[in-house]
Amino acid sequence: MRSDSGGRRPYRLRRAGRAGAGEWIAALAAPAAGPRLVVLTGAAGLGRSTVLADAEARLAERGVPTVRVSITRTDRQYPGSVASRLRAALAERRHAVVFLDDVQWIDDASLAELAQDPPTTVVCACRTPLPEAAEGLRSAFAALRGERTVEVLALRPADRAETAVLLTGLLRARPAGELAETLRRATRGVPALLEAAIAGYREAGSLRVVDRHAYLLPPEQLPRLPAEHAALAGIRTLGDTVWPVAKAIAILAPLLSGGGVPLVAEATGLAEDQVRAALHALWSEGLIHRVSLRFRLPVLAWLLQSSADPSERRRIAQVAIDAVWEGGIVGSDPRFLPEQLVQAGRPADPERAGAELLARGREAMLGDAYYAARWLRAAAELLTDPGRQAEAMFLHAAACNLALQSEPSARAAATALSAADRFTPELLLELEVTRLAGLRGMGDVRTMDRIAGEDWRSVPGGPANQVVTRAAALVLTDRWPEAADFLDETRDIWLEGNAASVAFGLLFGPAARALQGDLAGWERSLARPELRPMLAGERNRVPHVQARARILLLFGELGRADALLAAHGQSARELPPSDLALHAALSGDWDRALDLARLTLATGAALAFPPAHTGICRMMAHLLTARGRFTRAREILANGRLDQPVQTQLLDIAEAAVEYLLGAVGRARRLLVAGLAHAAEQDVVLGTEDLWLWLLEWELIHGSAGEAARCTAELGRLTTQLDNGRARHNHLLARAVTEGDASAAAEAVGVARDRGQPSEIADTLFMLARHGHGDAKQLAEAYDLFGQLDALVPRARLRVIMQARGVSVPDDRVTAAEQERLLASLVSEGLTNREVATVLRVSENGVEGRLNRLFQRTGYRSRVELATAILTGDYPA
Repeated sequence: MRSDSGGRRPYRLRRAGRAGAGEWIAALAAPAAGPRLVVLTGAAGLGRSTVLADAEARLAERGVPTVRVSITRTDRQYPGSVASRLRAALAERRHAVVFLDDVQWIDDASLAELAQDPPTTVVCACRTPLPEAAEGLRSAFAALRGERTVEVLALRPADRAETAVLLTGLLRARPAGELAETLRRATRGVPALLEAAIAGYREAGSLRVVDRHAYLLPPEQLPRLPAEHAALAGIRTLGDTVWPVAKAIAILAPLLSGGGVPLVAEATGLAEDQVRAALHALWSEGLIHRVSLRFRLPVLAWLLQSSADPSERRRIAQVAIDAVWEGGIVGSDPRFLPEQLVQAGRPADPERAGAELLARGREAMLGDAYYAARWLRAAAELLTDPGRQAEAMFLHAAACNLALQSEPSARAAATALSAADRFTPELLLELEVTRLAGLRGMGDVRTMDRIAGEDWRSVPGGPANQVVTRAAALVLTDRWPEAADFLDETRDIWLEGNAASVAFGLLFGPAARALQGDLAGWERSLARPELRPMLAGERNRVPHVQARARILLLFGELGRADALLAAHGQSARELPPSDLALHAALSGDWDRALDLARLTLATGAALAFPPAHTGICRMMAHLLTARGRFTRAREILANGRLDQPVQTQLLDIAEAAVEYLLGAVGRARRLLVAGLAHAAEQDVVLGTEDLWLWLLEWELIHGSAGEAARCTAELGRLTTQLDNGRARHNHLLARAVTEGDASAAAEAVGVARDRGQPSEIADTLFMLARHGHGDAKQLAEAYDLFGQLDALVPRARLRVIMQARGVSVPDDRVTAAEQERLLASLVSEGLTNREVATVLRVSENGVEGRLNRLFQRTGYRSRVELATAILTGDYPA
């Protein structure tokens, strides 16, 4: 509480967010509170009008009469206009609480009249900082205050948590990665601008939602909105000259520190005094800093930049280029000059511009591939020297590939290949493989089939390039054995070709044989003497090593992948996100695995590296299923089949698990059989060790012992063929559960422990427990491991087994909370009561009873409310 000098009544200041502000104002403005002046302050866009409307509605519910007068900027031009509207309103409701919205625009005559005969209680919403035209409002407030107690509520911007909640509501998905923090900083937590930013990014096509998490992708354009949008309309109303000046300073900001009026005048074609007047208007509205001329809210600058039409952008860009090249002005943003060179189209000195863009693009390729691709494309269009133009074209295609831009990558490589005489055979082959990877990412299987069929014979660069290009097309269209056989038949051609043909031949051939079971040959292929020249430099060595680690991770060989990386001076930390996601899942870091997998799917990072994309989808579905996210798992699997149907037996495994747990046991078996048939048709073994084990358990429970024995025999055969730890482990597990072999059970547990994958250890102990093996200590170990993984579904099912075998479940309170959290997750996924009952192993009536208790305890009234609360994080499921 504070008090002015002179004995005036005290005033109280409170700062708060929007939540609860309406109720706070309604309580203060109620007649029982006595005469009041309630002032709601806050920056434009914080929601002052929304809070006033909420407070007014609450008073109306309590029978308190109210009148509301909304004030606009034009009211200052009509003395007494606001007072006249207020008198008319009060004539009908004499003792009403008066609400004045946007009081900063009230005319002086109305203010004077209001101060002479003020209503009992006045609630004002006032923008801060005050516009220059409203400075007299301070003294007028003092007169209006009189003997009233003054209550001031200063709306504060949304903090990190509030921003995340606001964005979740706007996106109907959780903001992922740095999205929430990026937009909070750009908007300074102003809700209206958060809404504008999301609308602008949607318009630009820069948002993607994966597994109900929203990602902001690198946009070719900034968020864009029509000039009439409310976020920009306020600037347009400041005058005809303010709008072009605002766009110019938004673009030229890195060059304007400490001045810049002449530069802005040249960019806009306005006189300098007009520019100064426009800048003064922007500053007096609190939109820009007075010295640097930067917008206080970065998102406004972004929206203004994207609202400039092409001719404006070219003119401003040329002015900026001249200022740097001729005026010697050094900008504060290293991207600024190359971006202006791109925007200028055909600058005054195209050769110099092309050389600058080539140099900047080459430097940025590894750290800023997205911008490198833009700059190198422009360089290729501007340069006239054939050699430098060829270099720009090649680097542009490579940068597009690094930036995960499939269609631009394929298009850039095709453009470069149209000038084949400018490139060496090695570079031509790299361009061909880049083009194919881009086509794979686009899903253009038809073109790749043509290349694999006949078009490979016309590939430039000689016979070695031709046969390797065909092999690449076969691999990328999921025809692995055919690729391996073809490379074996043409070995003399590609081994005697060029360094690139040798490197790719020793990549695609061994990779195809690995999927047929030859993992040892896949690892040994790195040591081939023919490959050493290509692996001498880091540029080629790193992707070759990582490609081999990727296949090992897909087979579940975590230890071998780590050993391979270490042997070549690398570590898992250096893997791309798609491979790192698989590594994290096998290592037991499921939260990180899911985060990395969502990012991979959002960016399409694995689309050009089959079957990595399929493996990511399988892994995500497995983890989500274990956590009770069945619907989300189904969505991931469906999208996986749609985006890239490569090695789909991996998806069959995960989908069979979903269907089985939900009670569709017949469909689960059909998926397992289909997966095995697909693998046999393709002559690959990837994932079959898990398919046979799942089918074995199905036969034990729903089929016949004879069929289960056949599955065990197939796993034995596979162990000999594949020779990896996962296959051996599964065969031992099969023998334990079909033959009751205690020594095989102990050995299976030992193999799992040696492999060091928490989920595999827990799954092993769980499967043995389902079939009567394992002691109380092993059950408790599996239960604890599932808890560490937050694997709610197997943990709940294991509790049933533990209780049946008289093994105590630790901490009843934790168990009760976990059961409720799992129930909430299952319900929020849209499962029926029958499906929930199947997952939890209880009756449908039991589910209904649990659900009623959940609603009573939490206060949620429906499944929809519960699902919304889980999405926004209000309910921590």
